Amino acid sequence: LSVLARPTVSLLFGHGEFSESNILITAGVVQISAITLVISSLSRVITPLFYAMKNTWIPAVSSVLAMSVHLLMASWWMQKMGLAGLILSTALSLLLQVMLLSILLEKHGGFFPWRKFFTSIFRFGMTSLPIFILGGELDSHWSELGKVSQCGFLFLVIILSVGLYFWLSRLQKFSEVDLLLSMRRKTGAPKD
Repeated sequence: LSVLARPTVSLLFGHGEFSESNILITAGVVQISAITLVISSLSRVITPLFYAMKNTWIPAVSSVLAMSVHLLMASWWMQKMGLAGLILSTALSLLLQVMLLSILLEKHGGFFPWRKFFTSIFRFGMTSLPIFILGGELDSHWSELGKVSQCGFLFLVIILSVGLYFWLSRLQKFSEVDLLLSMRRKTGAPKD
């Protein structure tokens, strides 16, 4: 999503009165939003650990604190960056919340397997490297292509990226990919 933001936004909205500067602004918002999704999902993993420990106050207080920081940062960042500043403020306040939850989780006897988490992030990052390379190449030549070629190359890059990702994931023996494929086989199997 982050790597293909500009080509995708350009293809979907890059006509009529939607100028090149509008494309760049919107692509920036999409890129920051993609990062925000990763941080938000981490928060959604850590928060239930507190609920399992019968502690609902820490997630609630951390949410209020993160929202307060977001409100303070949003007005400042929006003056500097516009809509992208609002999304960036959201990402930074979520990051603050994740860091706060992480620290408090350790202090209250909880455990989050950070080493395993960062190892997994690194492995998935390395597996995603071809996506970044293909997306970067497409982005660098985007303005040279016509609309039909843009659509075809974007589709091709997405298909190649997905194929390479699954192939590299299988080579690295990611259990998550095997689980996904086994679930796909079960749903695609004929029922007796």
